[in-house]
Order: sequence, then C-alpha cells, then structure tokens
Amino acid sequence: MALRSVVEAAYRSQIEVFLQAPEVCDLLAGRVDRATYDAFLESVAKTHFASGQYLGFLYAIAPPGSIERVKHNLLEELGLDSHEGEAHGQLLEVVLRGAGLGDRIAALHAQASESLRERCEEPILYGTLKEIGFAALLEISAFEWLLAHTASRIAAALETYRGVPRESLLWFTHHSEVDIRHAEEAVDTICDYADHHRLTADHAETLVDATLRENVFLRRYFSVRAAARAGGMIP
Repeated sequence: MALRSVVEAAYRSQIEVFLQAPEVCDLLAGRVDRATYDAFLESVAKTHFASGQYLGFLYAIAPPGSIERVKHNLLEELGLDSHEGEAHGQLLEVVLRGAGLGDRIAALHAQASESLRERCEEPILYGTLKEIGFAALLEISAFEWLLAHTASRIAAALETYRGVPRESLLWFTHHSEVDIRHAEEAVDTICDYADHHRLTADHAETLVDATLRENVFLRRYFSVRAAARAGGMIP
C-alpha cells in the first residue's frame, strides 16, 4: 500500500477511536461537569502552547521540497504570516480567558515547557535522527487532521455546555477551517520526507504503526489511561 494511503488510514482510525471514546462522547454531548471541561481545556493548552517549538523542529528537518510549506505553517503558528493577525498560542489564551481560566495561563505555559523538556529526556526509540524526525512529523501532523475534522464540534460543545463565548473560540474555529488544507499538505510533507530520506515502504509503515500504536489525541487531551483503554490494553 502506498505510504499516503497508510498514513491517511492511520489518521482516520485515530480520529474514529477518539470520537468513540467515552470521555469524548460525554464531553461533546454535555454529560460532564464544569471541572471536566476545564481539565480538557487545560490539557489542550498544555499540548498546543509548545506547537511553535515543535513546528520549528519540523522546519529544521524538512526535506528541500517541503521547506516552504513547513515554513509557512510555522510562521502562521507564530502569527508572523502576512495574512494572520495573532499567534495561535494567543488565540488559545483567548479561549482560556473566555472560560474564566485566565489565571491559569502562566502555569499552563510552564507545564507545556516542562512537558517538552520531559520529552527531550525520554529514551530514544529509534536508531537515527531521520526516524525520530519521521515519527515527530507523523504525530504533530496527526493533530492537524484531528482539528480539521473535530474542532468545530468541540467548539459547539464548549459554547453550548460550558458557556464559553463564541467569540472566544476562534482557536477552534480557525483550526476547523485552516487545518483541512494543512492536513492535506502534511501528508505531502510526510511522503516527501520518506522519499528524501529513502525510507523503504516497509520501514515507513513500521514507523507509522509504532508512532500511532496508541491514540495520541486521548493521551494528550485526556490521559495515558484513556489512550491505553482505547487501544484495548485496559478493560
């Protein structure tokens, strides 16, 4: 199977598992309390406050044919693109303030930085930097796919059941509009990367399976336990 098909199928499966998880179903249907919505928003913030740094890494290892595409995505994330007004991190802060969580912003930035530091200290599972880069590209791009397909539904739930003002949810609505294009471009970059670094089809598919062996969305937005349960590891 072509790498593009393998990656797209893996992303669709990840999104399907995410949307079927009890935590997500309850959140989208308004069957959770305020504290659960707040914990979700804080997890989203901790995950994405460091997005610019992750994209900076992708820019550093981007193959020649994808440099401009990754550069544009990075500049947009940082609010430095000529067509964008605010950095995405600032839009995420607007969400938190709209939810009455403005006093948590500094702590969440610190936690995002700590999470990045911890990831840098994790044992390396792969033999070369090209494999590490491929795995990072797969995981980071997965979130563009998720947000492209679910951000508008999440925004609607936050407005309806948590009472976050619609004008404060631009981070979610922006991603639901822009990340459809980014999601498609991400797979182009993944395929370009594999070709540039001469990853065989079998090796690339093995890396896809290893990187996405558990649900990355549930792990980042909810808990390791939720991700493990979705993968059948916890009854």
